[in-house]
Amino acid sequence: STGYVGSKGNDTSIQENYIEVGGNYNFTLDISLSNVFKISPTENFSIDFLVGGTLQNNKTTTYVVVISQGATAYKPTTVSLDGGVKSVLWQGGIVPAGNPNKTDTISFTLLKLPSGTTVLGQLIGFG
Repeated sequence: STGYVGSKGNDTSIQENYIEVGGNYNFTLDISLSNVFKISPTENFSIDFLVGGTLQNNKTTTYVVVISQGATAYKPTTVSLDGGVKSVLWQGGIVPAGNPNKTDTISFTLLKLPSGTTVLGQLIGFG
């Protein structure tokens, strides 16, 4: 679903599907559909990325989760890969709280090594 569009000299853009995922607090994100997902949680939530065998050793990829926050901001409590819970190494060393009545994005970078997969997380608030 990732494609290269509009090449002008060396300028190449990448477009990605933007998938809105329903639910309240348990979100299953199928990376075969996109790398960018939108959720609207109603409480602290869990994310399970369905990656299958797509991530090979010594490779990395990034997934973006766009969060529409209400009057109370919610944060991820669990992040899983194919159902296996992973510890997230958060920027700054703490789980971000989120921003009430704003749009937050969380970037999850997966680093796949022969010894295992590391998940890095970073939240940025907008609005």
